[in-house]
Amino acid sequence: MRGKNLMSHPHYKDIGPVEIRLIEEAAELIQAVTKAARFGWGNHHPDREETNRELVLLGMVDILFVWNELAGKQVLPRIGLMDAD
Repeated sequence: MRGKNLMSHPHYKDIGPVEIRLIEEAAELIQAVTKAARFGWGNHHPDREETNRELVLLGMVDILFVWNELAGKQVLPRIGLMDAD
């Protein structure tokens, strides 16, 4: 796993419009879910240690980071993750 800073590429986290970063993170999540569906949630790419399950989790966290940035700009509402079932 990536450690404390979960964004895929922390060096690039503030480069480009936040909307484009949200699209990019969503595309990465879609790819991770597709790999999990095709090859199994516990499987992993031979060149990586993270399982598909971990990559999906990290993708969701990355999206939430960008979502929170948009919420801070009052573009999207804040969401309470603990309220979800």
